Amino acid sequence: MTTTGSIRLLSAGAVQAVIAKLAIQFNQETGHSVSAAFGTVGEVYDQLRTEFADVVIMSAPAIDEAINQGRVIATSRIHIARVGIGICIPTGTPLPDISSPEALKEVLLATPRLAYPNPLGSTAGRHFAKVLKDLNIAEEVGGKSLICPNGVTVCKSVSGWKAGFGGAMISEIRSVKEVELVGPLPKVLQLITTYTIGATTKMKDADTARAFIKFVAGADGKIFTDAGLNYKG
Repeated sequence: MTTTGSIRLLSAGAVQAVIAKLAIQFNQETGHSVSAAFGTVGEVYDQLRTEFADVVIMSAPAIDEAINQGRVIATSRIHIARVGIGICIPTGTPLPDISSPEALKEVLLATPRLAYPNPLGSTAGRHFAKVLKDLNIAEEVGGKSLICPNGVTVCKSVSGWKAGFGGAMISEIRSVKEVELVGPLPKVLQLITTYTIGATTKMKDADTARAFIKFVAGADGKIFTDAGLNYKG
């Protein structure tokens, strides 16, 4: 009789669209179940300190820090995705030019309402706030900025016309059908985040945890590319 396992996964929301699908496929092919919780990297990092998980997915620097603190097994870490930050608008809206810092600045100043994730817990939010400072418009757009819990909330705010313009991880933008990806940030302003999977030092089901990590790392690259998780810029 084959024994089925069960693991708990804490994962960054930027990879949710793909990881949720892979968790279902993993269950269908192996019988093992994956209970997943998604959030910003900051949220996942804090949860890892106070909650149990077998497997975790965070940005590479956050995984490295968790390894240094003895929470993730160093030999288990595998890079699985590269994500850039993009700009979204409501579907059907004319696409603005954001191909250069100057063009992006002009669009940001012109938009009546701008949404981006909370810089305190979000990788994309922290970098987007930095972009506003680098463009010398942080104060000018501050009063019309809608700070959201995460990138998906940014996209839903844009789709609901609470904001006409949003900044988030490209993978999160791709996951919301009601918004359209204008494009990535200009190259000189871009931040590419590598997401990494690893087993925690407190994992209870080591065999299933290792099997899931292997399953995700060995998945067809097209599923990551189609979701905006294989950034080439």
